[in-house]
Amino acid sequence: GLYRLVFLPPKGWKALLAEHVPYRVLKNHIDELLGFALPVRECAWAGVFATQRRSATLFGRQRCFLIGDAAHTYTPIAAMGINAGLQDAANLGWKLAGVLSGKISAQVLKSYPQERSMTISAIAPIDRLLDTLTAPPSMQQLVHRWLFVNGLACLSKRKDRLRKLFERISQLSPGYRRGHLAAHHATNRGIRAGDRLPFLALYDEKTQLATDLHRWMEKPGFVFLILGTIGHHQLHIIGRWMKQK
Repeated sequence: GLYRLVFLPPKGWKALLAEHVPYRVLKNHIDELLGFALPVRECAWAGVFATQRRSATLFGRQRCFLIGDAAHTYTPIAAMGINAGLQDAANLGWKLAGVLSGKISAQVLKSYPQERSMTISAIAPIDRLLDTLTAPPSMQQLVHRWLFVNGLACLSKRKDRLRKLFERISQLSPGYRRGHLAAHHATNRGIRAGDRLPFLALYDEKTQLATDLHRWMEKPGFVFLILGTIGHHQLHIIGRWMKQK
């Protein structure tokens, strides 16, 4: 029974919303726009906001770093701004902690502006695509909407493309392959250094519980992941090497 309505206010509506008029006045206008009576008795909040798209030219300089809305703003439709801000904090947080504790060189902080600005620039096309949902109803925008709707219908028939679009919008696929910290030494090209860790269902033999790769990575620190078959002797040697290094 809860609804969120986002729309372009008709002429004169900005003044109505700014004056905090009773909901019954707004409801008459909303019902007229929708063409039917909305089954809502009260309004929790109403306001006017303007969408902005901005990005800082530099995300970090010397001892100053920008994260979240201080670094970039997007249309709030798909919550891309908050997701990007959380990723900013995650990217910068472990690096700052490592430098402050003396475990990591301060040079690693230079990777934050490069990696995040690279990812943020990849979000811009998706953000512009979402503008078609709130654009003024002109003939040009009607064409855009027709293409938008038909484009989604076409994508829905291709699950792989639909998944990639979802990952772009939800930002589940940030890529740091071209970042300074991404040193890829393996011959494998499917998953490379700098990629987001893929989801993989696992069975924990110690706890005898079904889990997944992301759950294993929730604890702070680094995880050394070996893929493939390996003997107990080799595993023991690797374990000793890790403790020494």
